[in-house]
Amino acid sequence: MSAYGSVKHLRVQDAILPGTHQSAFDKQAASTPSMETCQDVSVHTQLHAGIRAIDIRVQFYFGYPAGDSRRFMIFHSGNNGRTIQGDILNAVLSFYSDANNKGEVIVLDFHQFKGFTPAAHLELAGIIKNSLRMVIAPPRFRSFNIAQLATLGKTVIIAYNDGTRNSDFWPGVNQRWIGHNQPSSSQLKAFVDKVAAENKPAWELRAIQAAKYTKVFHVPDDMSPDVMSWFAAGTAASPIMKHFIINTDWSLRHRLVDNIIYANQFRFGYYNAAWPCYEPTNYIPYRLSLIYWVFYGCSRSHIILPDPANSPYGEHGLVVAIGREISTTLTIRHSIFPADIHVPMSAGDLAAFVYLNKRWEFLCDVYTPNTNGATVPAPPFGEKFARYVLSDGNYVSPIRLPRYAEKINSVVFVTSNATLDAVISGEGVVGGHQVTIRKGDTYAFAYEGPGRWRRLS
Repeated sequence: MSAYGSVKHLRVQDAILPGTHQSAFDKQAASTPSMETCQDVSVHTQLHAGIRAIDIRVQFYFGYPAGDSRRFMIFHSGNNGRTIQGDILNAVLSFYSDANNKGEVIVLDFHQFKGFTPAAHLELAGIIKNSLRMVIAPPRFRSFNIAQLATLGKTVIIAYNDGTRNSDFWPGVNQRWIGHNQPSSSQLKAFVDKVAAENKPAWELRAIQAAKYTKVFHVPDDMSPDVMSWFAAGTAASPIMKHFIINTDWSLRHRLVDNIIYANQFRFGYYNAAWPCYEPTNYIPYRLSLIYWVFYGCSRSHIILPDPANSPYGEHGLVVAIGREISTTLTIRHSIFPADIHVPMSAGDLAAFVYLNKRWEFLCDVYTPNTNGATVPAPPFGEKFARYVLSDGNYVSPIRLPRYAEKINSVVFVTSNATLDAVISGEGVVGGHQVTIRKGDTYAFAYEGPGRWRRLS
């Protein structure tokens, strides 16, 4: 869908997205009970046909050993042989193996759980993250638009409808369902219109369930004519414009995907009047959802983030992207540091920031002594930053910097919220001097080579 333009300028929660109800209960599965099967083709094929929101109901089978994909299977009332690993996660990975699909955003909505224990939730979260770690967009990216997420390679939203969800997962999609399976078409249409008139909270992922069963045979109804009428697209006032994720049965028997592609151009005009800027100056301009490229022939030796105190916008994301064979220094003002900090940026670097509470926050993985011991982890593959935080009850001293990082000029931050002072070992710090870190302090170090980290100022 992003190939068609307008949707990439929207945040995921603001976009109109085509979804499927009970996505993995399809006719290509090993078992296809007629009363439960409501899609024609597999999730893999749905993705290639333009579906971008996948409705997942998963059952835990404790009798299978750990590592057996059958421990987490798709269910409706029964199961059809499809598994989370084999038919959902692998479908996403296969989809992204085509370079043309790299920028496409997918919402995996884990909506319902059966037979789960707290340990099962932890196990499933581990499976999801091990498979999709590189492409998951955690909730901290909620203010980034789809183009920014694509630039960062963070294109999968894991929505998880359970309070035990992992911190990298979003709250579950608010699936608006009429509440019973066999409404008349007029009753369902009235409900669709009622949902359209509701105000959606700004950060919520919301879906309308435009699906029902037939009254005679109690099987999923092919509502293609109704779907195309209820979600018609043509102008900014068309019915589809008041919806977000639209889940249907038999979702590829009609052309709702085309309607949605067309409709998002009007949604873009409403939500976001600013386009990404690709023309660098020393001062990065104020723009909403900006991707700021520094590239050959249009480069600067020094660039400066805008002063957030003067931002005309609310919470929003900023991506700084450095082209090949380019290096520069990025000055960051009003962040976790009390003074300006100057960060070296190398060819291919991508740095993500979010404007929040009148300062710039670095978007990166956060580690602690309780999760990672006394050694600060280096930034993960493809990431510019990593942050390590001390607090009372989550404390260690001395702290050691990692010996290796993936890339020269990778940056780690060490922050203390702990009452006790700590020290950062001089081993690995250029100059060999240990650093005392007190409550409220943050120090930054840039990687210069094995065992060599330069303190930034």
